[in-house]
Amino acid sequence: LAKIANSLGAGASIEIECS
Repeated sequence: LAKIANSLGAGASIEIECS
């Protein structure tokens, strides 16, 4: 999931990692 969110934005990937 982090890789997919990374394409959308670094902030989004961080939120997914936290959750």
